[in-house]
Amino acid sequence: MDSTMKNVIVFSIALNGYQWRYKSLLASHDNYAKGNGYQYVAVTQPAISLLGVEVAWLKVKLILEAMNAGYDWVVFFDADTRVAEYTPPIHELADINKHLYACKGYSGRLNSGVLIIENNQYTYHLFLIIFNNATSPVPKEDDVGWGENGHIIHYTKQCNFLAFIDKRWNNNHNPTLNDYIRHYSQGPLHNDFKPPFIHHCLERSYHYLVAALKRIRPFNQKYLKHGKGPDKGQFYHQLNALTQKVLRHYPLFKRIPQTNLRPIRTQ
Repeated sequence: MDSTMKNVIVFSIALNGYQWRYKSLLASHDNYAKGNGYQYVAVTQPAISLLGVEVAWLKVKLILEAMNAGYDWVVFFDADTRVAEYTPPIHELADINKHLYACKGYSGRLNSGVLIIENNQYTYHLFLIIFNNATSPVPKEDDVGWGENGHIIHYTKQCNFLAFIDKRWNNNHNPTLNDYIRHYSQGPLHNDFKPPFIHHCLERSYHYLVAALKRIRPFNQKYLKHGKGPDKGQFYHQLNALTQKVLRHYPLFKRIPQTNLRPIRTQ
């Protein structure tokens, strides 16, 4: 990858109060993108989604949208990651034979909190398969209980264009590591992040609001286990509707409409 290439989009998703809890972390994503000349989107609208924890699937849908928009590279950071000022630009990772870059988490499996993706037919096809199988169960050894991470683990197992990169790019377990990206996900580092008290209060208010709305408009999440019937249709309907709302708020995901994906790099 040419170090001068700037056709890169970096994005994060922070809904249901996370836009407040992780406000300072989102700012670190923005600083990283600006410092390298990348586009950046923090998806904080619509502020509430009744998909609950399964809103994590919006990540996969927006990766596909960004690819369709014509970006050469798509970078995703979980909202609960802090990107250090000295984090290298992504071109330093580029390998002629690899098109997807990720780290293993403290469980020893792929952690999808940081994904660096070159846009071509290989990666597009992979994420399309993952999305189309969102309601199909994955083997127990790959399952993480909710969200898309288990599906990404499963469908990348035989992926010869996946590169597992240095854990400094997504450190969710070593508090003494001089990392680039520290990930305060559920695990050893989760309690190390302390948001300002006002941001904590705002996040909790969203939590209670979402819980109240769910009682009024219950959302059945059993589709994640059974993968059939009306629940499957409900999931895709709600996720696609949420995606359309996001696209109206953030036109950068539709910046370069095109029909052809970038070719595989050959030199």
